[in-house]
Amino acid sequence: MNIGNGSRGQLITTKSFCAMIFALVIFFAGQATCLATNVTLQWDPETDPSVTGYKVYYQADSSTQPFSGTGATSGASPINVQNLTSTTINGLDPSHAYYFAVTAYNAAGEESSYSNVVAIPESLPPTVSLTSPLNNAAASGTVSVTAGATDNVGVTKVEFYVNGALQATDTTTPYLYSWNTSALAAGSYTLMGKAYDAAGNVGESGTVTVTVVNDTTAPTVSLTAPGNNTTVSGTVVITASAGDNVGVGRVEFYANGVLLSAGNVAPYSYNWNTAAVANGSYTLVAKAYDAAGNVGQSTVATVTVNNTVADTTAPTVSISAPANGATVSGTASVTASSGDNVGVTKVEFYVNGSLMATDTASPYSFSWNTASAANGSYTLTAKAYDAAGNVGQATAVTVTVSNIVTPPVVLKGDANGDGTVAIADALMVLRAALDPSLQTASIMSTGDVWPLDPSSRPQGDGVIDINDARLILQRAVGLVTW
Repeated sequence: MNIGNGSRGQLITTKSFCAMIFALVIFFAGQATCLATNVTLQWDPETDPSVTGYKVYYQADSSTQPFSGTGATSGASPINVQNLTSTTINGLDPSHAYYFAVTAYNAAGEESSYSNVVAIPESLPPTVSLTSPLNNAAASGTVSVTAGATDNVGVTKVEFYVNGALQATDTTTPYLYSWNTSALAAGSYTLMGKAYDAAGNVGESGTVTVTVVNDTTAPTVSLTAPGNNTTVSGTVVITASAGDNVGVGRVEFYANGVLLSAGNVAPYSYNWNTAAVANGSYTLVAKAYDAAGNVGQSTVATVTVNNTVADTTAPTVSISAPANGATVSGTASVTASSGDNVGVTKVEFYVNGSLMATDTASPYSFSWNTASAANGSYTLTAKAYDAAGNVGQATAVTVTVSNIVTPPVVLKGDANGDGTVAIADALMVLRAALDPSLQTASIMSTGDVWPLDPSSRPQGDGVIDINDARLILQRAVGLVTW
């Protein structure tokens, strides 16, 4: 399929149906619709009288067939337009490119292959706004005109305009234009930005009006915190106040002559992380700039940085019970003692390297249910943590778990092991009586019930035979009990 401004493209032959060669041409009804969320398609009607209708296929961002697009208000791909030779697909997302093709079908439901494919680019324009100077600001000297721009695919360039005339183009963020107002007449000027993406979509910012007033008066600026000759630690908020006859453009903060930060919106402040510098004396200064480039500097403030040394000492910890080499059974209480130069935050208990419990308060302990562990040798250890993340580990203690294992209770006559004596058990024993290869140890243990002892309990004779099956059947139907 070929797209044009209402012009027809080359015929593309598709696969045949009804023993005829079928061909379609598709084109856009107008260029204007190519840049909107509603796309109008039109194609030549097929002269083959067997053709009864057409289907429109579409897909976003990929020409890989088959097309399986969704999202249009007209419906998901394909859209059956019956015998129409044009249609408008509404509700497409302008942030995506789209591919279109048409097929024809006959009354038998046979469908041709795709026509030629046409495509439209994504048509969502970038967003752009001027971030500096502010609307109704006064400007003088060299002014930094900045813009922020975003796009669903990517911004390729930003253009800066003054009174409608293009002044500069920037292709990389941050988008900036240094506007020299020195040679301009005093008065009002209108600033505007345009952003472009790779598809040629254009976004336009709102206008910002500034007044050019060139001056030579420097701003005034003073540090308001921290105070001179104070001691500081951790994160310190440095603040300054500034003023100017026209307007303050930005305020910069310095420590020992090194720029820390710059801001263009009052109140002017900076969070200084003194933990990142060495302890000692530092001189702080603030500088204020106006639009004309005039600079004012504050009085120097001297501060002393004094941060405490980080805690690097690991806690001590030891297993206090059970003793090394001890034998334990049932529920064993595992206890530990721990200490730290600042404070222990938690103690973890491990058995054979696996974390079993955590205790956050002294005395540190956990109840170990050894009945859930197999008899044998186990290694116990503990880890202690402090608030700084330091970790201490106890010397391992080896213990032996020795629990008395109670043999399982065997229900005589329960040949299949389901916990009941039923007819199914009698049949299972009967089969074993008839086929000695089925006489497993389990069958011998549960199925050998005949004869009964004087207490009417299964005594067994060491043989699986019909007598056992008969007695189990009697037990299943309630004629005997045990």
